[in-house]
Amino acid sequence: MTREPEQEIGERLREAREAKGLTQSQLAELTKRADKDHKGISRAVVSLYEAGTNRPGPKELRLLCESLRVTPSYLIYGNNDPFGGVNEYGRFAGEGRTEAEYYANMVYLFTKLHRHHSEALMKIMQDLLRPWEKGFDKKMQKEAFPQFLAMADKLRKELQERDKFE
Repeated sequence: MTREPEQEIGERLREAREAKGLTQSQLAELTKRADKDHKGISRAVVSLYEAGTNRPGPKELRLLCESLRVTPSYLIYGNNDPFGGVNEYGRFAGEGRTEAEYYANMVYLFTKLHRHHSEALMKIMQDLLRPWEKGFDKKMQKEAFPQFLAMADKLRKELQERDKFE
């Protein structure tokens, strides 16, 4: 039987905390700083959340997300875009298109820009992501090409499947 997404909040909370290199005590301290009342969430309660014994309420979820720099969607669903590819940019990507198609379109648009414009956009994206993700530049160097190739393979398979039915 498949577990409901909220049953895995504790696992994702632990993963996000460890990805930031924080102990439960350090996370608890960060939640106190994020709380206007400076009460935050105790280390013991963080431990109960991670174990799945308790689940955070709305305020606690907000404090955890602000402290870890993750979205509530990530903690609840394990995905920042749980409802998939339909967004306000759908008219550019094509509503209902797959994630791989969306990124293929984005790469295509980048290739059509003047080099200076594409470099400026890349710098903006990097500057937005660096404060949110510890070790972002090293991770990008390590993961960018394999992730791009995996998306290309996924798109190739999707297009081959579509061609079978057309």
